[in-house]
Amino acid sequence: MCDDGLQCTTSDVCTAGRCTGTPVQCVDDGDPCTVEFCNETTGTCDVRLRTCDDLNPCTNDACDPAVGCVFTPAEDGTDCHDGNECVVSATCVSGACEITARTPGTPCALESPCPYACADVPSGPPLCVPTAESEGRPCQSPFGACTVNNFCLGGFCVGEFICDDGDPCTIDFCNAQGACDALPPAVTCDDGEPCTTDFCMPGVGCFHQPLRDGAPCSDGEACTEDECVGGVCQGLPVGAPTRTPTATSSPTLTATATASRSHTPSPTATSSHTPTRTATLPHTPTRTATSTPTAQPTATHPDTSEPTATASATGSPQQPPTATPVPCPGDCHGDQQVTVDELIMGVDIALGRRARAACPVLDANGDQRVAIDELIGAVRNAIHGCPRA
Repeated sequence: MCDDGLQCTTSDVCTAGRCTGTPVQCVDDGDPCTVEFCNETTGTCDVRLRTCDDLNPCTNDACDPAVGCVFTPAEDGTDCHDGNECVVSATCVSGACEITARTPGTPCALESPCPYACADVPSGPPLCVPTAESEGRPCQSPFGACTVNNFCLGGFCVGEFICDDGDPCTIDFCNAQGACDALPPAVTCDDGEPCTTDFCMPGVGCFHQPLRDGAPCSDGEACTEDECVGGVCQGLPVGAPTRTPTATSSPTLTATATASRSHTPSPTATSSHTPTRTATLPHTPTRTATSTPTAQPTATHPDTSEPTATASATGSPQQPPTATPVPCPGDCHGDQQVTVDELIMGVDIALGRRARAACPVLDANGDQRVAIDELIGAVRNAIHGCPRA
């Protein structure tokens, strides 16, 4: 059993991963002037009056409970003008609308920046349409300085919209005065995927951070068990075999500037304190170039015919030099990765909402502020990873 969320279905069941129900059937009450339907708000049957309309302005439309819809001719002389500029007058005669039309070619829609004129059409009265000569001719855009290179196309004055404040997180528009304007950061960057965290970084653009694999989500189906996999909500029908987990050590950054707080050090980043030579040395080494280290021999007995295993074991292994971490702008926590939280912190510092001391490494050039190019560098490190020594 399941629930498809609809009030006007019954006996909901899961079928191939989808919850479906049987529509409620409403009994006809026998009145031709009512329509029976299931009210989705209450889940019960209700009735509404039938609409009778023959689309003729010269008839009076009504519903007779005995026979249903009836259409009675309107009184002769009734005005039936529909607002067509190419019609001078229109009146009803014997249930039909009779018109007096303007001559084809008469200018109309005079308020338009592109020329219009009345023209005959295959059926019905003449219509106000764009003239053929107007296509492609220059025109005065109603949007003022917001557009350039304006010309007539299909009766509309179109042009190149030039309003752009350079910030992808604001919405640019043309105000009532015909000048460019922009709304405060309002871009939601919603990609419609429940398994990503979406945000817009001023001056940079949209980012979509995948949630961790296995995070709960909903694909909108009541008959699936859902979880996030690779930033996508995936569902299996209820009762289906469990999804085989993928063997990944940690989420990876994608080209959409996503980041993960989990960190698995690379094997090459950890120094080994046990030299390989002593780990594989047998108790009775052979006399080869690699059998006994020559850099620090400890044996003092002149007889070397039977060297002991302590000959090399007493040598102190040389520790490899410690690598100096390479500065990584945006890595506020010093874990050699730049996360979404750190990018947001950088934006707050750049806008003055947080102190520079919250993440000094963002100030790559040391000028005591965080500029847009430094934020872009941090975004680059979030996408491609911090530089290695």
